Amino acid sequence: MSTKLRNGVLVGVVAVGAILGSGSAATAAVTTGTATSGLAGVATKLVYGQPDLNGYRRGGNTFTITNNGTEAVEFPTLTFTSNGRDDLIHAEASDCEHMRGSSTWVNCVLTPLAAGASRTVSLPWGTKSSGPGGTAEVSLTESSDAGGTPVEGTESTVPWKVRFEKLTGTFSIKATPLTYGPLDEAGLSHGFTKVTVKNLSSATVQYPLVTFPSYDGTGTYAKWTGCTQIIQHTDNTACIEQPLAAGEQRTLKFWFESDFVPIWGFDGHVRVAAATDPSGTVIPDTAAGTSFPIPGTDD
Repeated sequence: MSTKLRNGVLVGVVAVGAILGSGSAATAAVTTGTATSGLAGVATKLVYGQPDLNGYRRGGNTFTITNNGTEAVEFPTLTFTSNGRDDLIHAEASDCEHMRGSSTWVNCVLTPLAAGASRTVSLPWGTKSSGPGGTAEVSLTESSDAGGTPVEGTESTVPWKVRFEKLTGTFSIKATPLTYGPLDEAGLSHGFTKVTVKNLSSATVQYPLVTFPSYDGTGTYAKWTGCTQIIQHTDNTACIEQPLAAGEQRTLKFWFESDFVPIWGFDGHVRVAAATDPSGTVIPDTAAGTSFPIPGTDD
């Protein structure tokens, strides 16, 4: 199913347009493409910043489009194809006059561009990925309408480089999908996620605190064998791990159970922070987080 919006009035993101490559992030920040219609594009490098507490990273880049033809182009169009890494943040893509998309592509249709004129478009991006960087590209075309229907023979590609800022802070964290199996004889479904935590700091963290919100499922705590202590609250459960030396990385398996198998998938979340003591008092500004999929039976 496709969706339409004008001037970015749609909250949320759509996975779009970056095609991974092996290019180095250290190469030139600006690359160009030229369309047979006379449209030419220049794109700057996309750099993703530090992740938020859900592991989501944001970045942005610009496209400068020039009409080298002798006639105005009524509907200059950028088309991005999904790769599962880069999300175009719809609500902030205000330079797109019209947008139409699906789960695999999205069009950004601009206002008319006169002969000889140029326009710079800013596009906001987000990702759950932590890298590596690479290359991405957009298809630049003339369209015959505001829906982004391409005019044959006008298409070209404009590539750009993608890189990720080096992680800073106390920790990095990643987690594998948590897939629930079929219900057993007791009417319970079981699954696990593997959480990998690395100490990015230059000192040992005495009390690494890994925390799951309660809505991710009920922990099978007897199988949480890497915890020195488990702390249960109304809205979350925390695992105090063994001390983590500077630069050390550790992976633990966390088991969960549920009295139903989810039909629709959703994202789980996990955070790690440094605590001051075994009771789990968090040291401010040490937390890092990530999300991980919990697939449903319809996925």
